[in-house]
Amino acid sequence: MSQLLILEPRPGDIGYLDEILRHAGVPFDAASELPSTLPKLVVTVGAPPAPACQRIEAHVRNGGALLCFGSPVGLEHVLGLHAAQDADPGWLNIATTEHPAVRGIDASLHTFGGCTATVTSATVIAQLNGKAALTWNWVGEGVAVFLGGDVPGSVRRIQQGGPVHQDGTPDPDGTAPIDDGILKAEDGLVLDWERDRDTVHVPRGLFPGAWGQGARVDANAPPPDEPQPFRLFLKPVADGLRTLLIQTLLALADAVREPFRMVWYWPRGLDAIAHLSHDSDGNEPVVAERLRVVCRELDIPSTWCMLYPGGYAPAFYRRLVDEGFEVAFHFDAMTGGPARQWNAAHFALQAQWLRDVSGVSRLRSNKNHYTRWEGELDAFHWCLSEGIGLDQSKGPSKTGTVGFPFGTSHPWFPLDDDGNRIDVLELPLMTQDLVITAPAAYAEVLTDSARANHGVAHFLYHPAHIAKSGVHESLAALDAHVRSSGMEWWTAERILDWEHARRAVDLAGPVPSAPTWLEGVTVLELLPHGSTAPSGAKVVERYAHRFVQRVVDVGPA
Repeated sequence: MSQLLILEPRPGDIGYLDEILRHAGVPFDAASELPSTLPKLVVTVGAPPAPACQRIEAHVRNGGALLCFGSPVGLEHVLGLHAAQDADPGWLNIATTEHPAVRGIDASLHTFGGCTATVTSATVIAQLNGKAALTWNWVGEGVAVFLGGDVPGSVRRIQQGGPVHQDGTPDPDGTAPIDDGILKAEDGLVLDWERDRDTVHVPRGLFPGAWGQGARVDANAPPPDEPQPFRLFLKPVADGLRTLLIQTLLALADAVREPFRMVWYWPRGLDAIAHLSHDSDGNEPVVAERLRVVCRELDIPSTWCMLYPGGYAPAFYRRLVDEGFEVAFHFDAMTGGPARQWNAAHFALQAQWLRDVSGVSRLRSNKNHYTRWEGELDAFHWCLSEGIGLDQSKGPSKTGTVGFPFGTSHPWFPLDDDGNRIDVLELPLMTQDLVITAPAAYAEVLTDSARANHGVAHFLYHPAHIAKSGVHESLAALDAHVRSSGMEWWTAERILDWEHARRAVDLAGPVPSAPTWLEGVTVLELLPHGSTAPSGAKVVERYAHRFVQRVVDVGPA
């Protein structure tokens, strides 16, 4: 029996909660009926039948913990509330910042639907549109929590975005003119231009590329030596919602003194990872070689996304592979012309072209040229059909969408229309070329934000810009900050392989195991409030809770 049971009255109700927990390394079991024996932690998704509600209430009174997602029907008494109603989209407002379920969370908690309630005996932790949406209620020897805002569904919606069939609405300040006649990922973003972005002040002199790609220049702007305000998606909204969910589970486990183990995101206890990609636009060998030399000097194993047609000499591809770089795909449905339209046949043709010219028989990752996107899921299915396991097209093309326009620094899997996972990992992009699209000073603020959220700091540098003023210097400064922050540079294929292998780690036995050998797995075990760690154990703080951290090599049991 796992440490956590999720009760879903109808199979499939668990939805994106499954993806969030699996990525967070949290072991759980899902069932449509309550088993004969319950773990201390029980999660309900949807309204359980009356007999199940009675057992759950007795379980809580005897020292168990309940997290109720959505409808509390049948559980109102144990949750300490009544009169639940559907909720409109809005923002969760934290009422008590020191509660362990929400401590330290400062991202905009933008949710899309769910329900709210009127409390009777529960304590309100957060409100949605002025009504209780996260509550805490002690009952007997246990505790019950209501989380009404649709956190899993909101995370999915923010990350996947809406379907792209037309230009999106640009921001009011003119730095994100996404209504450019080109269908792309940003046209599907669902976050709010005002409440989900932050302002940073950067000296304009640090931004030689005027105001950035596609930005509308203000002729009356202040002198370049004065700090200029820039709006960006600095704090990943979906990551904030993920954290809220995980911290709530941890607070419940802590409250009932239940051991809680999870597999950390990265090996050897690393806080976060950095990723550098290059799009070969123009396929110019001179600038490509210059960028290769720069990355070699900095010792950055980067991912090169190659654009059809033309390409480089076969020897260049071989050298990239020999030196630890990744050769990846850069699907072109932007420039038009033969074999460059948005359809599955052209995707397959271009992918085969790259295999032929590069000699790389297995392509692992792709980024669409100009972050082109149409519909919602087509690109994921095309990747899947070509054996490409990772996409990195969800990111900005404009200065005003830099940061986390899809709300996350973490790699994630999308859900298909039928609720099943599409086995193509999405690796979000934070910004295109520093100096050209965004101020060089963004290197630190974006890296720091990705690190604070324990995700991936993904920067894109085009070979075509490496010789321009300040670009090489900005990459060197970025590398220095990444390394001083204790982060490592990984290729996309390494991130993909690690994510799959880490999710397969099994914590059920006396020692962790996995189908294949995996080194440096970080296992976290919750250290309940007031407890003393075993002698010699390493204690770390994650999700506003203390854990004993163990780094182990795992293999078959």
